Amino acid sequence: MTINVTLVQIGRILRPYRTTIVSISLLLLCVVAVVVGVVPAYKKASTMRSNAKELSETVMLLRNKIDLLNSTDEDTLRSQVALTLSAIPSDKSVASLFSTIEGVANLSGVTLADITVSAVGKIATNSGVTKNTEEIQLSSTIMPFAASINGTYQQIRDFLEAANSVRRFVRVQAFSLAKGEGDVLTMSADMNAFYTPLPTSIGKPSDRIEAFTQDDQDLLTSISSMQLVGESGLQPQDSEPLPFMRDDPFSY
Repeated sequence: MTINVTLVQIGRILRPYRTTIVSISLLLLCVVAVVVGVVPAYKKASTMRSNAKELSETVMLLRNKIDLLNSTDEDTLRSQVALTLSAIPSDKSVASLFSTIEGVANLSGVTLADITVSAVGKIATNSGVTKNTEEIQLSSTIMPFAASINGTYQQIRDFLEAANSVRRFVRVQAFSLAKGEGDVLTMSADMNAFYTPLPTSIGKPSDRIEAFTQDDQDLLTSISSMQLVGESGLQPQDSEPLPFMRDDPFSY
């Protein structure tokens, strides 16, 4: 009896607020529906839209990549790669460095008394060695060497000029001159040669590639105008083709 009376009293108390209670209940139901259904659906739709945008960008990149590759002659690319490697080989290529310095010596008329390559190392490419700041800036690895040269003042000048104009890139860091017999001078020079290991992989299909700029074309033209002395050292000693020269780059 007490319970019935209490329920009746509660009903009388809540009767004036019936509309409000119904409204609040509907509002709570809507909130629950939004949390349970709408929010996850929105997140899923947002993810799908983001994926669609990313896929569209990838397709556009691949389309541009295919257009660029189709418009590029393979023989021309091979020639440009070979030209670049004649200036900066893919490994230390000490033999081609020796022949280049000997060729420069013959061009200038000096006598090459001695040449010493420091840090030849056991690894041809030094791929596991951390580059210093200068090498990072140059995007190349430096191989220091020293040369001792005998000749007249003019011959030594010709040697220095020729060293900066041959296709195998070298530079003179420092040098000293000593008086010899008669007009003969002895120059001791600290020099640098450069090499850049080739990439070991072809990358992902979605990686961006850029067409040669005019500056790139001008650089290739400049390299081709330089005299090639000694052995070029374009190919490695073994007979295996370079990675970028495979007929099917996706076969490995």
